[in-house]
Amino acid sequence: MSKDKLKRKSNKKIKQLKTNDALRLELQKKFNHLKPTSDEESGHYLAGLRDGDGCITNKYISICFYILDLKLAQYLVKRLGFGKITKVKDKNAYNINICNIFERKRILDLVNGKFRGENKIKQVQRLLSETTFKLRFKYDFTWNTSKDFNNHWLAGVSDADFSFQIKIINIETKPKPEIRLAFQVAHSLIRLNTPFSFHLI
Repeated sequence: MSKDKLKRKSNKKIKQLKTNDALRLELQKKFNHLKPTSDEESGHYLAGLRDGDGCITNKYISICFYILDLKLAQYLVKRLGFGKITKVKDKNAYNINICNIFERKRILDLVNGKFRGENKIKQVQRLLSETTFKLRFKYDFTWNTSKDFNNHWLAGVSDADFSFQIKIINIETKPKPEIRLAFQVAHSLIRLNTPFSFHLI
C-alpha cells in the first residue's frame, strides 16, 4: 500500500473519531437523564441493576458499579437510606452491600414483581427459603413476565452491563457514510424470564 493511500486511510479514521465525539456531545445536550424518584421507579431500576450485575445470597445483597459510576452508587444509598459502599480490591469497581435482614426485606419489597432474569429469580428463591428469613417474614414474591418495558428496568440493566454504540462507516461506493446505532449486551447476560427483543434504527 502506498504512503498516500495509508495517509488517506489514517485521515479517514481521525475524521471518524472526531465525528463520533461531536455526535456524543450533541446527544448529551439533547437528552436529559431522569433519575428514579418514586418507590415504583426505584424498584424497576434496582431490579434492572440486579438483573444485569448484582448478587443476592442468604447473607447479603450487593450491586457492582464501575469506578466512574460512584456518584450513582452514592445517589442510590442516599435514596434508599441504607447500604454500605466499598471499593472492590484490585478492580476499578465499587459495591453497594446490604446485609441487615430488614434492609434486604425492604429491597425485596421494592423489586417485587419487577425482576426478569432467571438467575436473580433463583437467587431470590434461595433467600426466601432461608430459615431465618422464613421465620421473620411471610413473603409472596412475583416476577415480571410482561412485555412492557416502559419503566426504569431497562435503564437499570443498561447501567449494569449494556452499552450504546454509534458507528460511522465510510463505504467507497456510497456518497455518504453509513451510521449505525447499536444497543449491545456487554457479556452473556442471564436468560430473561421475559421475551426481550427490539430494534434501533
